[in-house]
Amino acid sequence: MIQAKQTRSTTPCPSCETDVEYYSLPQLYELDDYYGCLVRGGVYCFRLFQLEAPPGNELFHMIQVRQTRSTTPCPSCETDAEYYSLPQLYELDEYYGCLVRGGVYCFGLFQLEAPPGNELFHMIQHYSEDRVRHSDHSQLYRGFCLPRRCPHDPGKDDRQWFASCVNSTLISEYGVSAELKRLEYCTRELQGRTLTAKGVLFIGFVVVLAIAATITTILDLKLSDESKKDAGWMLSWSVLRSWRSLTQPVQTAGTDLRFLDGLRAISMMILMLLHATIYSILSVADTRIYEQSKLYMTMSNLTLAVQVFFIISSFLMAHKVLQKENIPAEINFVQTMQNRIVRILPTLTVWILYMSTLHEYFGSGPAWKWGVRNEVETCQQSWWMNVLFVNNFNNQVKCQKQTWYLAADMQLYVAMLALTLLLRGRRALPILSALLAAAMTLSAVIAYAWNLMPSYAIHSPDNYRGQYTDVATFNLLYQSPWGNAFASLTGLLLAHAHHALKISKRFSGLRSWQDRLSYSGS
Repeated sequence: MIQAKQTRSTTPCPSCETDVEYYSLPQLYELDDYYGCLVRGGVYCFRLFQLEAPPGNELFHMIQVRQTRSTTPCPSCETDAEYYSLPQLYELDEYYGCLVRGGVYCFGLFQLEAPPGNELFHMIQHYSEDRVRHSDHSQLYRGFCLPRRCPHDPGKDDRQWFASCVNSTLISEYGVSAELKRLEYCTRELQGRTLTAKGVLFIGFVVVLAIAATITTILDLKLSDESKKDAGWMLSWSVLRSWRSLTQPVQTAGTDLRFLDGLRAISMMILMLLHATIYSILSVADTRIYEQSKLYMTMSNLTLAVQVFFIISSFLMAHKVLQKENIPAEINFVQTMQNRIVRILPTLTVWILYMSTLHEYFGSGPAWKWGVRNEVETCQQSWWMNVLFVNNFNNQVKCQKQTWYLAADMQLYVAMLALTLLLRGRRALPILSALLAAAMTLSAVIAYAWNLMPSYAIHSPDNYRGQYTDVATFNLLYQSPWGNAFASLTGLLLAHAHHALKISKRFSGLRSWQDRLSYSGS
């Protein structure tokens, strides 16, 4: 039964038992030779039979489980009464009141267990099979104030005390046992209250930036326009100057591509809304709110809107590069990359510094260490991966997991820039079309070879809560450069096609002008 549960939990299709399991069932149809029976004077009968078995028959239980999955239109549509008969996914005691009274607060993940035939445990397994929309309800998060929950046993340490307390509570309330799978912490004092030297240094760094912005803003107000020309980079920190640059009308020459700003703004708002609301599923008391919500399923699929940014990024890059036909390729490459790194890296570095030094002090609580502290520790150890734009190759706990996009986009930006410069002045469209087909084929081959689930199905509550650790689809396709190459090549193809169309129109306009001139001269 344990093996069957593991199979159902890890298989993308919850009804796909192993061949051994399937062929151990009685055949659905079993027909003897019809004509041979009758010509030999036999009697041939055909009818439907209903199987029966005494309670506890493992084969009959397997048949019933498969029949339930096969005939239920929505296998997750239990009634409210059934759903709320399950143990809560999260149950957290009061955190501050426990610690200020000298208690011990422990937080950890537990794996439910039950003997064969336990109906509640079977219901939990059945409900948890839909791993796209549902959390695994056989794994529970518990935060207990131990003295209040269970009396202390002098022969046990805090870990054993916590494990024993949760196990006895679940047995008495639900008739299922629980084994401690991962202990996040046991503490007797509030977390995240003492500011370290690194936090103080970051605050000092922010103060210096604020002073520099104040001084340069004052200079921007006091200096004449003539003096500002000689100030150079000294006014780069001016708030007024930055605001003027941000709000001034866009100067368009030639093709007006401002509509891309609107497309990018809409896509950005969608992704910001998604990332802001998805944090609400980390430790809610009533998980049915999002497990049965069609809105959550819709929003989780909106993450594919990130492909818009890859398309726009490569399109605008190629559009600018193709207009600089007189600049040598080597110089063009260095200037373009320098401009991009200067725009992105300083801001990213400051943000990673904040995450590594100060972020953990802006809150506390029973799930704070689990939800925040672990990521802070990752940032302190692997900050260099973010700064070098290779953090999308990290398959474990990630420092600011959403910055995988910056890494993948930077890698594809370098590749698309080099490709654009190589194809400049050549027949680029056929080559890019072939590369586009190759990128699409590569994604399909990887998905088939590793038996990956679709990208829309990876944003399940458990995967998000675990920061997509060891989620093959996320690591091999979603955050990888080759998994997003199709979108970048699409932008590149559109830019080259747009450039070729402009040249074609310019050439056709010149021909018509020559024709009119020759006609008037005759």
